[in-house]
Amino acid sequence: MDAQFDPGSGFTRAALYLMWIYKYGRYDPASIRTEAKNLTATLKDRFSAHPTSANPQVKALLAELWNA
Repeated sequence: MDAQFDPGSGFTRAALYLMWIYKYGRYDPASIRTEAKNLTATLKDRFSAHPTSANPQVKALLAELWNA
């Protein structure tokens, strides 16, 4: 992940971590992945602006989160 998101907030890292669990948490139970996705949606409303990243994987997660 990028060291800094421009623009963004402290909630961006938390939301990305939860989205990562939802998408790639192969060893996490389905209930944990579902809870991670639901919590991510609550953080999305706290973003000060749409965050960006140079990393293609992070871009994909942000796009999915933003369009959820």
